[in-house]
Amino acid sequence: MNSLCKLCRRNFITLKSSRPLSRNYSENTLDNHVYDRVIPWKSNRELADYLCENIVYDSEGLIVLNKPYGVSFSKDGLNWQNIAERSKGFKPVIKHRVPKVANPDDVLETNRGFIRDDVINLKAALPFIEDKINGGQPLRVVRVPEKYTSGVSLLARHEKLELKIKKCLARSKALREPVDSYLAIVTGEPIIKRLENFTIGVKLEFSENKKQKKPALTKTYSKNELQRSLVKATTVHSNLLSMGVDEDSGDALASLVQLETGIKRWHFVRLFLATHLLAPALGDHLFGARVKKVMGEMLLVDQWSQAAATGKQKLDRRLLDRLDLTEGSEMYIPTMIHHSSVILEGFQGKKTDSQFTLQAKPPQHFLWTAERLALEVPRCDPDEQVQEASIIQ
Repeated sequence: MNSLCKLCRRNFITLKSSRPLSRNYSENTLDNHVYDRVIPWKSNRELADYLCENIVYDSEGLIVLNKPYGVSFSKDGLNWQNIAERSKGFKPVIKHRVPKVANPDDVLETNRGFIRDDVINLKAALPFIEDKINGGQPLRVVRVPEKYTSGVSLLARHEKLELKIKKCLARSKALREPVDSYLAIVTGEPIIKRLENFTIGVKLEFSENKKQKKPALTKTYSKNELQRSLVKATTVHSNLLSMGVDEDSGDALASLVQLETGIKRWHFVRLFLATHLLAPALGDHLFGARVKKVMGEMLLVDQWSQAAATGKQKLDRRLLDRLDLTEGSEMYIPTMIHHSSVILEGFQGKKTDSQFTLQAKPPQHFLWTAERLALEVPRCDPDEQVQEASIIQ
């Protein structure tokens, strides 16, 4: 277990409780908060039923599910249901690959009343989904958001379509064009309201003793670093959509940000919000502590300092009051990042409109949080999406 994970365990393991501590409880209010009902299912069959009811697109072999928050692809962390056949005769090149950064949320999840065990996951629910919508025939999972991000998940009914989707994604990746669009409820007000065609890289930085590693943004990198995958570069668009302020003081309590990017590696979305916009996502205990409010100004602290290492996010009491939470209950807020859309470049062919966009509505707890913080979420109508797609085809 790497040092980051150990650090998280040392700081948070004492917070375990038999029930959530997100607010003042009574016998009548127990488990009535929205955040306590984020994940209602108790089995993979129930999860499969939920996912089948949240299909936002199903045509020509392409299925788009709206994956809920807190659901991983698999218990063992593998990214593909057909990993066995993919590994036949394949020897991975690991010379330049860097180990995955641990996620403190994985340690915190046992302290959160709304997160179930990873035994309930998309891979385990897939057979039930196949029986329900594909006559028991296998489905191929092409792309899903990480566990603590809800939103667009792509499935294919056959291998040919899977390869076609990957080709579209690879084309955008080669051009460093944004593929994924995210909606995020962030704390405070971003220092940059709008970014267009902003290019930046992300890499792992090592501590002086080389025993710790943390992701960091970088504007300077070499072609060699890109070729060796030591740095991932992308073009970013960001836009401040809405802002919720305190009526008495006029202070910005939270904002709704739209972020478009072409990479997800090393929790890029969380990292960019926290360290470039100085507005961490609400409920982000991975990078939330890298930003501190000092004399009314948001400042980025040294990532190797003890203050940043704890990871725990500290929120304004006025913001917590709006969410019906008590002070010190920040860790019970789901990470407010939703994968709202994905662009498949060239999916309809080179001679037609090259961009095919698939969208998914934010989950209920995200919409509830936005409403309580007076944030206006853009409208997303899956029915219109299906109609538009049928016209294109």
